[in-house]
Amino acid sequence: MKTRLCRMAALGLVALGAQTAPGMAGEGASSNMTLGGTTFQTPVIPEPGFYYSNYVNYYHANRLNDGEGNSLVPNFSVDAWVDYNQFVYVAPFELGDFKFAAGAVVPFASIRQNAGGTISSSKGLADIVLQPLIIGWQKDNFHVVLVQGIIAPTGAYDAASDVNAGRNTWQYQPQLSLGYVDPQGIEATASITYITSGTNKDPMVFFANTTGSDYRTGDEIGMDFALGYNFTPSFELGLTGYYYQQLSADKMSDPAGDAILQQAFGGFKGRVAALGVGARYLTEYGEFYAQVHKEFAVENRTAGTSAWLRWSISF
Repeated sequence: MKTRLCRMAALGLVALGAQTAPGMAGEGASSNMTLGGTTFQTPVIPEPGFYYSNYVNYYHANRLNDGEGNSLVPNFSVDAWVDYNQFVYVAPFELGDFKFAAGAVVPFASIRQNAGGTISSSKGLADIVLQPLIIGWQKDNFHVVLVQGIIAPTGAYDAASDVNAGRNTWQYQPQLSLGYVDPQGIEATASITYITSGTNKDPMVFFANTTGSDYRTGDEIGMDFALGYNFTPSFELGLTGYYYQQLSADKMSDPAGDAILQQAFGGFKGRVAALGVGARYLTEYGEFYAQVHKEFAVENRTAGTSAWLRWSISF
């Protein structure tokens, strides 16, 4: 391991391809938008070389809200564990102030849902994220990173199940991260992610799609943010959080079913905000991150608590 242990940017971790909960907007009230994983140090591209990051996310919710913020399913709960493995290569050349990298994220998920006594579960490989182009820019303490991401439908999927680790459709996921990072002072960063989805030709059959019609999840946008203070170059503490909004309604190929989806469920346009605390600690064994977020202002998705642990190393 190199002693220059990275200030390891998340480099486009958002939308890792694991449907971490069955109630996150979109088809079956679900989404591939991973929130809360990209906070501290996200827009900072490290030195040339190979990097590995392991993210473990635990999500728990006991409420699934409708479009008015009311409980939609009685006696509801969901528990999800997702392990994300991110591999990044930073190229040994630069173009002016620009750096270049490429990467991939391989996630594994375990999800268990209880909906009024009906138990459903899914586990295994989730949807892999390919990151063929990562461009970074830095000027003093100001950083910007642009990531082009493609989410492949590699995850475990069963249309007859109420929850799935995969989405069964291709998705395009660009991300822009930017911020100010003082290694011995204040950090203020944000990561904005956009997801547009293809059509699922073998969709889940659930209460809003009883006929199994072709289903397309609406476009989504999410933002992770952090406001921290580096007490030393190795230790940082601060506030973190995220905001998510589905921009367009879900669509079904069946006109009658789509009319019901729009009128009764508002096209499952989800929304959520969350606030929490986080910390970063750099050691000779790698860089460690921990954060916890509590969700509020939730519509058309689950309302719960999300906890993250992250470990990054360079080779």
